[in-house]
Amino acid sequence: MNPLNALKRWWFNRSHPSDPNTARLFGGLSETSTGLHVDPNVALALPAVFGCTKVLSETEASLPLNFYKRRPDGGRDEATSHSLYPILKYSPNPEMTSMKFREAMMIAMCLRGNAYAEIEWTHGGQVKALWPLRADKMQVKRVNRELVYLYDLPNGPIAQLPAYRVLHIPAFGDALMGFNPIEWGAETMGLALAAEQFAGKFFKNGATPSLIFSHPGELGDQAYTRLLKSIENFMSGLTNAHRIAILEEGMSAKAVGISPEAAQILSTRSFQKREICGMYRVPPHMVADLEQAHFNNIEHLGMGFIAYSMLPWFVRIETQIAHSLLSTAEQKEYFCKHNVDAVLRGDTKTRYEAYAIGRNWGWLSANDVRKKEDMNPIEGGDTYLNPLNMIPANETRFGGPNYQNRFNPTPTSTRIAYNARQAAGKRQKIAQNQINIFEGRFKSIINAEIKAVRKALDKLHQRDSSDFSLWLTEFYQGHKELWLQKTLPLFRAYAQTIGLTIEKELNGDYPLDSIAQFFEQYVESFANRQADESLQQLIALLRQAIDEETDPVPLIEERLDGWEATRSEQLAHNESFRACNAIAKAFFIAAGVTRLRWIATGDNCPYCSSLDGKVVGIQSNFLGKNIDFQPDGADKPINVRSNIGHPPLHKKCDCMISAEV
Repeated sequence: MNPLNALKRWWFNRSHPSDPNTARLFGGLSETSTGLHVDPNVALALPAVFGCTKVLSETEASLPLNFYKRRPDGGRDEATSHSLYPILKYSPNPEMTSMKFREAMMIAMCLRGNAYAEIEWTHGGQVKALWPLRADKMQVKRVNRELVYLYDLPNGPIAQLPAYRVLHIPAFGDALMGFNPIEWGAETMGLALAAEQFAGKFFKNGATPSLIFSHPGELGDQAYTRLLKSIENFMSGLTNAHRIAILEEGMSAKAVGISPEAAQILSTRSFQKREICGMYRVPPHMVADLEQAHFNNIEHLGMGFIAYSMLPWFVRIETQIAHSLLSTAEQKEYFCKHNVDAVLRGDTKTRYEAYAIGRNWGWLSANDVRKKEDMNPIEGGDTYLNPLNMIPANETRFGGPNYQNRFNPTPTSTRIAYNARQAAGKRQKIAQNQINIFEGRFKSIINAEIKAVRKALDKLHQRDSSDFSLWLTEFYQGHKELWLQKTLPLFRAYAQTIGLTIEKELNGDYPLDSIAQFFEQYVESFANRQADESLQQLIALLRQAIDEETDPVPLIEERLDGWEATRSEQLAHNESFRACNAIAKAFFIAAGVTRLRWIATGDNCPYCSSLDGKVVGIQSNFLGKNIDFQPDGADKPINVRSNIGHPPLHKKCDCMISAEV
């Protein structure tokens, strides 16, 4: 028998090894300062560890893991014909469902830091099945620059598996292995276990301080034994707490020790629970610790859990599946992705209000909404509505389906085009004058934001980066309100000025309350967009530093310097023209205008010049999303990432729209 095998089997059968170094090598066991040994099985007895592991594993396993094939146009289709599709979506092997397999893999990462599965290949080089392997029985070595996996089989010998036969998903760790969270958090968990044991013994003794009984005389052996038995029967155990004891022969009792409040049993246990939650980056309210949870933040905490706790796990699993189960050529064509839409949805009222906005303003159809709610499509549900009179968006009152006025050089159309340019030119001057007004207000908000982030950044060296990311999430929730409060009066005055010009253009009365719903949504969206953009940039820098194992402080400081130098100026220019055109379009809709014309003003670039004079339906787009737009005279294409329903097309764009009547 191989001596190493015998030693390993002997070691795994021991419940409490005494050598912590050998324990870390073989079993992940460690002795803590409390004198308690901590291993995954012992740690799992802690409610916080059990709860965090359960939350992480069930969340990951319950979300659909979809397998897609990329389309040439940038879209995607479910790759149902690929051999991996049923394995990832339904059953990785004949004995397990997809959820059970993924749950087991996630539990292994939470308790051992690494998850392993044997890959069963067909003769044709396709994945036939995935079989989970126990992480505590696996060793990873590098032999001649190749990874080799050594697996301790139940019957004794060690199986040597090449890397292509193992799906290895490491948790947070080094380039080869994931760190074992039980090992690195052993002291925290040992203290939590000690608090649990102390509390158990405390309540076993009736949850009362120890007592000293004194007798004025001397007790005989028989009297002493009878007294001791009587006291234990009356006062030991939780069920006997607070019972009345009758003392005889002048005996007296005196309490010694400390009260539960002084001992801080409950606060210690609560603190250790939050420490363990911090290790796993699980919000405490998800393991029944509601001390820091409130009604007005519970939904955002849940969304933050998906965005900042689960997202790294999702990406880690998705990328490792692609690396281990797909060839290099297939990785360019296929990919898998978790569907997080279901858990990121808000409450029913919030969702329905958002659907109503999208439906009424024409960018969601009935079937789009039904799909998001997991409902079957209905006949005729793919029609997009015009918010004015709820007719199909590709029809107008003038010319029927797809009607579009062709700009012909007749005297009448020439006069209309001239008047349109004249009106657009007036709004263009208003937008130009608004830049300085916006810039002053934006700069004060951005400077306050930079000051707050730098103050928190000073403490980053004394705290974990995950704590800093949670601080960022909470800060930017409040920062959205600051943007809204500080900019709402400016936008209201700006919209009133634009409304006056629309009245002159169309010879009608169009007050601000005619677009009140749109105006409120626009300003709120602007505030959310600024806070979310800042948050995403800073979180991305944190992740970059983690991936590169560098200090995130210089990266964030450099980004803050850039914001301080140019952000307010750039934002003021872009928002002056974006808001001007968006508000003008809303007034046009309220006035019954059905078509828009693109007006390029001043010295324009070839991109804007190519759109000059183009007319579209008011709910249509001048350019669709996901296209590379390169007109004649342009050096390179512009990647249009979203639908362009009105200017600006790009940064520093000063184009306008006008009503085509």
